[in-house]
Amino acid sequence: MMNKIGAGGGGAAVALILIIAVVAAFLYFSYSPGPAALPATEGVEAIYSFPASVTPSSTFGVNFYVSNNLAGGSASNINLCLDNLGLFSLASSSSRCVKIPSLFAGGTLFESFSLSAPPSSYYGNIPYSQNLGYFINFSYLSSATQSFVFLSPSTISSGKTGPAESFSSTAGPVGIATSLSPQVAYGNDAYLELTLSNVGNGIPISNVDMNISMDTAFINMTSLPAGVKVYSYPNGTTVFSFSVDLGSGSVNMQLPIGLSSSELSGLTSTGVPNSPPFYAHISLGYDYEEDGAFPITLDTQTYYYP
Repeated sequence: MMNKIGAGGGGAAVALILIIAVVAAFLYFSYSPGPAALPATEGVEAIYSFPASVTPSSTFGVNFYVSNNLAGGSASNINLCLDNLGLFSLASSSSRCVKIPSLFAGGTLFESFSLSAPPSSYYGNIPYSQNLGYFINFSYLSSATQSFVFLSPSTISSGKTGPAESFSSTAGPVGIATSLSPQVAYGNDAYLELTLSNVGNGIPISNVDMNISMDTAFINMTSLPAGVKVYSYPNGTTVFSFSVDLGSGSVNMQLPIGLSSSELSGLTSTGVPNSPPFYAHISLGYDYEEDGAFPITLDTQTYYYP
């Protein structure tokens, strides 16, 4: 036999359901998971949220999401710091800087600072707005790969082409772009136009260390720019190292790349119409800093007299 719920029992059940619904709604609307996809288009970026205004003598939070672009490289030694506190002060439990040892591409971290507003007497109890500053600096690694294809003179004269050269790179605040001289015949140099550009929202705080590596059993840099250092390894890989003063602009360089004598001899003697693709790998390492500020208004205090 089924038990019937009386009026009292039914009311209690309805009340319980209402309580569960209210709690669920509260949890749903109070939970803030943060942005799903931050616009970190050039490397590491700090996206902030803050109260538009604060009351005198109150404590409030300033929140940051630190994100590394999914298409970027690895970041390390990240320092996120508040700057230009002005009339505000750090709460006793808060620090002005947060250190993040590393952040992989596509990673996002949440960081928060606790601040205290001054009493109204500090600003004459009149409406006052202050730009609260911050900066973020970090070490970054970017990379790119450029392929080279050389053609036989008969292939060029016939109007035929070999496989297309390819280029790929990771995103970063220092961008890498290349262009190549077309239709390079065996025995001639392919001229690689290499451009490094500051495409981020800040500025490099050190020179950019650039390494270009290639297997010199197949291709080699036929003329070395001033200041380049060369490191050769037993496996045939050679690394050409540069130090580039980039600043806020861009730097262009032209690098001649040719076939090694042994590879040239082999391709010529066999009479193949075009070489297989050969690759040069470019890596950049640098320190970078971005700065920003946002306004927070200090409210006035209303006094009541007896």
